Amino acid sequence: MANTTEGNRLNDILKFEAENLYSREKVTVLSGQDLDLGAVIGKITKGVGAAPIPTVSGTGDGTMTLLKMGPDAQFGSYVIKCTSAVTNGGVFSVTAPDGTVLPSLTLTPGAGGTTAYESTHLDFSITDGSTDFAADDTFTVVVTEGGTPAVVGTGDGTMSAVSMGPQAQHGTYQVKCVEAITNGGRFSVTAPDGTALPELTLSAGTGNTTAYANDQINFSITDGSTDFAAGDYFNIVVGAGSGKVKEINFSGVDGSQKAYGFVIAAYDASAGDVEGVAIVRDALIDEDNLAWPSTATTAQIATAMVQLAARGILTREGA
Repeated sequence: MANTTEGNRLNDILKFEAENLYSREKVTVLSGQDLDLGAVIGKITKGVGAAPIPTVSGTGDGTMTLLKMGPDAQFGSYVIKCTSAVTNGGVFSVTAPDGTVLPSLTLTPGAGGTTAYESTHLDFSITDGSTDFAADDTFTVVVTEGGTPAVVGTGDGTMSAVSMGPQAQHGTYQVKCVEAITNGGRFSVTAPDGTALPELTLSAGTGNTTAYANDQINFSITDGSTDFAAGDYFNIVVGAGSGKVKEINFSGVDGSQKAYGFVIAAYDASAGDVEGVAIVRDALIDEDNLAWPSTATTAQIATAMVQLAARGILTREGA
C-alpha cells in the first residue's frame, strides 16, 4: 500500500486569530506567483517613475509649473479641471487617479498671477495667461510607473537607468544642476523628506554618461547637445505600488522585502493575478509550518518574524 503525505492545513499554522476575522485581508496575488498555503508574503508598496508637467487642454493658455509629487502620490492620472471661470483666475478641482477628490485650488484673480497648490499627493502652481481659463479646461498630470524623467530647464541631456534602492522614500527626488560645466555639470540630489544626498558630477565630455548609486535612488545622466544650466532639474517620482502581494523577496526594493503576512490557502497566479486571503494582523501562529523561499537564510527568517510580530502576528513563544 503506497504511503501518502498530507500537506499543511491552516490550523497547523494558525492557532488563534482576532474576532470577526479581523486578522484576515483580501489580497491580490501578483501574476507569476505560485504560493503554497502558509507562504509568507510581502506587499508591493513602491514603484518608480515620472510625471511630466502638462500643458492645459481647452481654451485658456495659463500654465502649470513647479510640479512635485508628494508622499501619497499614486500612479495614473491626476485631473486638475477648471470648474468656475473668472477673469484672470478660476477655481480648479483636483482628482486623484483612484477617484479621490482632493482640496480644490482657487487661482487668485489678477493678470499674470500665480497660485501655489500643496497636498500630500502633489504640489504645483498655476499661472494666469493672456487668454482666460474656461470651465472644463484641464491639466492632466500623468504619473507613469517606469516612466523616464525629462529635464526641466535649458539643457537637453537625459536621465536613464532609474531604479529604487532599499531605503527609497515615497515622493519626489529632485536632481538639480547647481553648477554648469561645459558638456557636464554638478547636480544636487534631494530626497522627498528634504535630506541632501551625495551630489553627482557629470564627467565633462561630449555625450558622456555618469551613473549615480545610493541606497535610496539610482540613475544615470547623459550630456546632450545643449549644456545643462544652473537650475535645470529632473524629478524622479516614487509612488504608491500596486498593493499586490508576492512571496517575500528579501532582495526586493518595492516593499515586498518586508513581511506583510501569510496566505491561508495555496494560490496559483502563474497565468495572471488571482484574488486570495491572507492573515496580516493580530494572530497566534506556529511558525514551524510557515512557507519560505527556498533560499531564505536563518537571519532573514528571523528578521521577517520580527516584522510579523510588529503586525501582531505572534508565535506561541512570543505571545
